[in-house]
Amino acid sequence: MDFRTFSRLASGDSKALERNLSSVASAFACLCPQAESQIGLDAEELLASVGIRRLPQPVLIHGSIALDGQPFPKMPFVGTPAECAGRISLYARPTYLLTIENFASFVRYVREIGHGDDGLVIYSGGFPSRPVMETIARLARQAAVPTFHWGDMDAGGVRIFRYIEQQLLASAGVRLHPHMMNADLLRRVGSKGQGLVRIGEVAESSIAELASVIEQTGLVHEQEEFDPQSPLYAVISL
Repeated sequence: MDFRTFSRLASGDSKALERNLSSVASAFACLCPQAESQIGLDAEELLASVGIRRLPQPVLIHGSIALDGQPFPKMPFVGTPAECAGRISLYARPTYLLTIENFASFVRYVREIGHGDDGLVIYSGGFPSRPVMETIARLARQAAVPTFHWGDMDAGGVRIFRYIEQQLLASAGVRLHPHMMNADLLRRVGSKGQGLVRIGEVAESSIAELASVIEQTGLVHEQEEFDPQSPLYAVISL
């Protein structure tokens, strides 16, 4: 549900949520003390985790998928309205599944890399909304293949990775692996951010070492600065 609709239904004022974003998010954190409220999410990220976003986001996917059992024609990616996402299924089993945080990197990946392999690539839209996350989990469970996430190497990127990681493990029994997101790589290419940050509890995450380096050094790196590479063959050259 979008911000304005939720705000109008809850209070009769379509702009009340935007004026009281932090307070509303804190209330949801108390009502829904799930893992996403314990890893340092900001207000918009936490609301997105319960399906409240500024705008409804379609589910963007590259790969061999079907809607109601009917395959989509071959194209770089398809977009399905969030309310129809539950009707999406695999048409052919992929070799891997990759979620991508940022739109520019997603589009570059599916155009430059995706046509050459049989991967399934899903745009997370930053912090994934509930329909996007449910689609990721359902297709990951169906595919049962190596599953990766590629995002920014910063506090927000780590939180997004950790949220997807927790949701996949809990709902699909799938382990998530970082793609072009690791501590050694950040030490080589990172630049100083706007100060030291506290990411939250990620000790059991496969991205814990990266999180520690970000917290200790303040280094960050945006994924758009990398050319896309397949997680099956990634070699970072500088």
